[in-house]
Amino acid sequence: MDISVIGATGTAGRATVAALVARGHTVRALSRSAPAVGVLPPGVAHHVVDVGSGSGLRSALDGTEVVVECVNAPPAHAAPVLVDGVGRALAAAADAGVAHWVSLSVVGVDRVPGRYYAAKLAQEAAVAQAAGVDTSLLRATQFPQLLDLVWASAWRTGVVPAPRGSLAPVDPRDLADVLCDVAERGPGPRIEVGGPEAQPIAALARAWRRARGSRRPVLPVPALNAYLRAVAAGGLLPAPGAARGVRTFDAWLRERETGGTHGAR
Repeated sequence: MDISVIGATGTAGRATVAALVARGHTVRALSRSAPAVGVLPPGVAHHVVDVGSGSGLRSALDGTEVVVECVNAPPAHAAPVLVDGVGRALAAAADAGVAHWVSLSVVGVDRVPGRYYAAKLAQEAAVAQAAGVDTSLLRATQFPQLLDLVWASAWRTGVVPAPRGSLAPVDPRDLADVLCDVAERGPGPRIEVGGPEAQPIAALARAWRRARGSRRPVLPVPALNAYLRAVAAGGLLPAPGAARGVRTFDAWLRERETGGTHGAR
């Protein structure tokens, strides 16, 4: 199939492009700026598009059979990109005759409060209500890269913060395999994907600390606000019956230490 990946240079997008190429599909990579050499596999055509303005979308999607959307944005600017921008991209896809649109969302957007999750939930509604193109939605748990980024950012505080609750981080490559399955199967019901196991955030923090060779203490963070209370209640865990990846957080940490993983969601 001819498949376009929007947000192709992000963590999820890169993994998805690589997985689609490995399965023999013709892949177009769409992103706001051209990637560095080596980011995309050989033979993948790159198109510069901007979902915020709609620039380049219609021509980039001409002849595409399936779109896999992996667009992301910082919380402060999430709605203009994830809701308005994805809406423009959906309209362009319908105009181009795209048969199937697959959007990536986040597990727990309907249970955990916050500006970013609210934008993702609104994005889901825009996808569900899209006219002229059949759609699918996949919700994923957090990437190991995100936990790494959060704890690395907190490094200067001298502690490794660990809110109450559990997470099931999913390796982007495992997510990409499920996105490929959804793209190939055609439109269908919403599904969820998580990592192979749910672990207390404190246990994940200790594993991260060990991998860093650090003795900095893991600091419990009480559930003092609505967001932390929702996380503590399991709001970011996938539902029973969700698809599960095979790569554990510990395996990701070991691979990262040898230089085999990169990027952050």
